[in-house]
Amino acid sequence: MKRDAPAADPREEVARVARAVVRAGLAGAFGHVSARRDDGGFVITSTRPLGAASAGDLIEVSVDGDVAGERTTDVPLELALHRAIYDARPDVGGICRGHPMSVVRWGAGLTPVPLRHGLGLIAGHVVPVYADVTLVEDAPAAAAAAAALGSHQSMILRGNGGLAVGASALDAATRLYFLEERALLALDPPPAARVGEAAWAARSAATDRELRRAARWFAAAHGGPIPYAPGPESGE
Repeated sequence: MKRDAPAADPREEVARVARAVVRAGLAGAFGHVSARRDDGGFVITSTRPLGAASAGDLIEVSVDGDVAGERTTDVPLELALHRAIYDARPDVGGICRGHPMSVVRWGAGLTPVPLRHGLGLIAGHVVPVYADVTLVEDAPAAAAAAAALGSHQSMILRGNGGLAVGASALDAATRLYFLEERALLALDPPPAARVGEAAWAARSAATDRELRRAARWFAAAHGGPIPYAPGPESGE
């Protein structure tokens, strides 16, 4: 996964994506969105309602994990999770954490979300489950969760929703959207023969192009115009 050039002001991008995530039904009272800054730190949404997020609400975090200024309120409990993922994954420029209903339902168990349709590949070829049901609010738990994510693009947190990563916050939110679609289909699959791994590997050749198109759609449908680097369209 190649990171796109970061937005001029990641706070504006994160605020727009946070509002879009709520409109898309991917988060309600709980969830957070973040984006990496050029200096290696990141900005993350606060615990204030995501649907009304603004750049001024966001929390600035240094490369060392310190919250800028004297901010002590509205800091999300899982800030450590974002830091651990950014530390482990230099390719990641944005993270989206939410509680879409099918993802929550699938997270009652421990089985990775199966792949049953082509656009499910936008969430990644494999979607692992982080098995610990406690909140990821300290460095050891965050490191364990980041290790469970590994090189994958999304993950279920057992009993606690899921997350997705991307080259930008918009990519991450788009992946979370298609993780929800993938989980929905997995919960109620149509009667059909299992598709072999070789077929999915061939199908995945279009996934990067589909992500570009899907992210532009997600921005337009749920968040309004969001600056986004152009890329080749899917042939669909």
